[in-house]
Amino acid sequence: MDKSYIFLKSPIGSGGEANIYAVRIRPELVAKVYKKPHGDYARKLAFMIANPPVDPLASSGRVSIAWATELVTDLGLVVGFLMPKLDTSKAKPIFQYYNPSERRKESPTFSYVSLIRTARNLARAVRSVHSRGYVIGDVNESNVLVADDAIVTLVDTDSFQVNDGTTVYRCTVGKPEYTPPELQGMSFRDVDRSVEHDLFGLGVLIYQLLMEGTHPFGGVFTGQGEAPELKDRIKSGHFPHGRRGVPYKPMPLAPSFQMLPVALQELFLFCFEQGHRHSAARPTADVWSKALGEAEDSLVKCGVNGQHFYSGHLGVCPWCERAAKLGGRDPFPALGAIRSGQHLKPAVIGKAVGKPILNTNPKSSNSINTNPIPRKSASTSSVNNSTSQSTNTSSSSSVKLTSQTNSLSNPNSTHNKLSFPSNISGTQQSQINSLHSPTVTNSQVSASLSSSRTNSTSIMVLILGAAILGSGLSAIQFLPATVTRKPEVSTIKSSTLSPPPSPETTNPSEKYPSPSPVETTSPIVSPSESPTETATSGQPASLTKVAGDYKVVLDPKVLADAEKDGVKSVTGKWTIKPEGTFEATLKAVSVKGEEQEIKTAGKITIEDGKVVSQVETVNGQVPPKSPPKQPYTLSSDGKELQADGQPVKLIRTTPLGL
Repeated sequence: MDKSYIFLKSPIGSGGEANIYAVRIRPELVAKVYKKPHGDYARKLAFMIANPPVDPLASSGRVSIAWATELVTDLGLVVGFLMPKLDTSKAKPIFQYYNPSERRKESPTFSYVSLIRTARNLARAVRSVHSRGYVIGDVNESNVLVADDAIVTLVDTDSFQVNDGTTVYRCTVGKPEYTPPELQGMSFRDVDRSVEHDLFGLGVLIYQLLMEGTHPFGGVFTGQGEAPELKDRIKSGHFPHGRRGVPYKPMPLAPSFQMLPVALQELFLFCFEQGHRHSAARPTADVWSKALGEAEDSLVKCGVNGQHFYSGHLGVCPWCERAAKLGGRDPFPALGAIRSGQHLKPAVIGKAVGKPILNTNPKSSNSINTNPIPRKSASTSSVNNSTSQSTNTSSSSSVKLTSQTNSLSNPNSTHNKLSFPSNISGTQQSQINSLHSPTVTNSQVSASLSSSRTNSTSIMVLILGAAILGSGLSAIQFLPATVTRKPEVSTIKSSTLSPPPSPETTNPSEKYPSPSPVETTSPIVSPSESPTETATSGQPASLTKVAGDYKVVLDPKVLADAEKDGVKSVTGKWTIKPEGTFEATLKAVSVKGEEQEIKTAGKITIEDGKVVSQVETVNGQVPPKSPPKQPYTLSSDGKELQADGQPVKLIRTTPLGL
């Protein structure tokens, strides 16, 4: 489009490099015109326009990624581009929602449900950008706009890093507080950014949304001398809530880290602690999206204030406690207080209750969310905040998962079997047992293992999944052998989406099936369930040849990282039988001498020349949903089985043919 169609005398917005103008003949668009255009803009923008990411909101008429749609020229020179016009009267920078003071004044009905949905929609937009090979680079609180219905829009997309196959057009700007440790102090003009760099900034924004604007590396310095700057804390990996000792304590008025859903706590540890040493350990946008959806589903409504929602693992409403701690400044004021204007003034509230006060009659609640959320939505993959659903449950008994042998309280015990009471749902059992497959993908470990921390009974719920994952072994923890869950009487259910699966999802039986809106060229097909041998492709594998005993050997780097986090050793044994079955045992020992053991059994098949295992039982129990299959490659001498895509191999301990 020639710039003659643009109202050049009346910019509607201005920045350091460009002005924003209305378009005469296209009122639904605006034009961004650079003050000093140059040739790189033209080549970069042309590639972006030809290769846009899939906008999760495209079918709904909303915009979650403000992407360039057409070049703007002046006498043949590219001077800017057209992009969708946003209603800035309804969309505000994200910090105006995670900052409690701003939120109370401008959007007082924006609840914790809304904040989780905002985080989820942010993750989905970032996932869409990454799926097309783009890197945001300058992730920060000013480049994300949010509407009152929690819909998120990424802006300033022309600053994204673009690789057209021959040239990398770098993102040359960034804010230190959202910059990962490995880039702190570096010139962005000299650095090719990566998705892992974006994931650090995404983690910071999600943390700020869920923790009342607190920065994850904010804290009270307990060391000697002056407190380091925030950028130095990030560079040193001094996350106050991590498992390693750091010279900081959490901010005294910040929300408690333990208030967060347990699965999200674990993801933040992956992002800010494990990710400090290994950037690949940072949760992907897809993992965040799925985990946040499950976190929303587990929310409980307070019986005192219908605007208070909190994680079901807590025994008391943390927002009532926080309002009292802040002298009556309620983070999520009740609707009555909003109508009367009292939410802007300090108010006196009673002491926090000693047990959950849960609303068992949502219809009489003063919550702003009164309409049910449809469980399926094919029109959009972003979660709209205009509706919610409460579910009543009459059961008030606590749920306890017990182990047949408590090996943590009994140091002489080396075996711990999981047993599920009758009131544990198949879904809960599946979430626990899904980690007991011979191998677990990154998204399963980073998003699923912490869920098992809430539901499971021991370290071995984590061991087998994390131990066979390269960067994930350091997530192993020795946990109490019995965990009691609080009853969840009133829960909030988010919409369940069913668009095409994401290209990132490699197996449809993962714990978090992908709700990605990204179109794929072919469907993802589940692997064959047939227990019989299939034709090989000339590889020397056969059930008779692979039968025997094996020991499990993990990559030394994986074990070295695990030892730093309290795991002294991980050993295992496999027995493959000629009839096509296997039995496996894995044992972990902590630096404190605590031992845990888990046993799995299942079938072995030969498929396309590969040795393929399929877990059928975990500690003698059948999982409600079959874990994914794991292929192995047999070495030329027949003595080793290397797990495909995993830092683990099986080494034969019995002679061939026995």
